[in-house]
Amino acid sequence: MSDNRTPKLPEAPLAELAKVIMACGRCGMTPVIVCGPGITLQPSFYEALCDAVFAGSGCTVRLDLLPSHRIPGVFSGLYRGRAVQRLSKRLSGKGAANTTIALSRVRHPMSEMVVGFAGSKDVLPSYAKSIELAA
Repeated sequence: MSDNRTPKLPEAPLAELAKVIMACGRCGMTPVIVCGPGITLQPSFYEALCDAVFAGSGCTVRLDLLPSHRIPGVFSGLYRGRAVQRLSKRLSGKGAANTTIALSRVRHPMSEMVVGFAGSKDVLPSYAKSIELAA
């Protein structure tokens, strides 16, 4: 007997997180990924997240990096701007990254998805939805 069921394709590694982010955007909330102490996300994480959100929504992604969000290899504020520029280049047209002290608000209709990144010490505005990452 042959099995007529089609194989289930694996989802992108960050597909579930991308779904949560897109749901926040549809509700008018800005999703903010809050990294616990000691967590530093690698550039490949940002790339995969932008790819997953772009694939699910068709929207480009803007990453708003708040002051206490740790960037790999950056130990001083002097190098933060350069590291963020390198990160933006890696996102290859599906997204852009910038440092900011004020989180952007999602606009309707969504032509661009805003995703904030914060450290545990950052204070979030009322229109932000916190998504906690812990080790």
